[in-house]
Amino acid sequence: MALGAKTSNRSGELRIQAAIHDYRAKRFTNIRDAATAHGITYGQLRGRLAGRPSRSEAHVEQQNLTKTEEGVIVAWILRLDTWGFPPHLKYVRGLATHFLRSHGIRNVDLGKNWVTRFLKRNPILETRFAVRLDKQRGFANNPDIIQDFFKKVFSLYLTISQYSI
Repeated sequence: MALGAKTSNRSGELRIQAAIHDYRAKRFTNIRDAATAHGITYGQLRGRLAGRPSRSEAHVEQQNLTKTEEGVIVAWILRLDTWGFPPHLKYVRGLATHFLRSHGIRNVDLGKNWVTRFLKRNPILETRFAVRLDKQRGFANNPDIIQDFFKKVFSLYLTISQYSI
């Protein structure tokens, strides 16, 4: 792969961080050798060492939601998933819209690609597509799946019982 070829942002960021770490640990005598060894350009590494933020960090103030609000949405999605109810993307968009309306923004327009960008910013989440019910019925006879289901039900019961008087 050529140095200028586009790769995924996550792997590119990891390579830049590794190059910075190796350069500061004196594994390379100059910036160009560190950049070449990690498959990034000299300009990228030089800029980062000079204090230039990553692309995602540079545009944080342009995002609709704060980091805390996005963290709340991520926690909500993960909790629903552990209970066995992964949310639809329209519900995630609805929660984000609710946060924006709480800021006093009346005409909320997140944009058609907001959910895609949200998922890219939060790699712990990944979308899963529903599979046919017949295949799921075949997996239902697996004792590990049945045991996992009852663990989730018990966890939900413990969570609910904490709030009851």
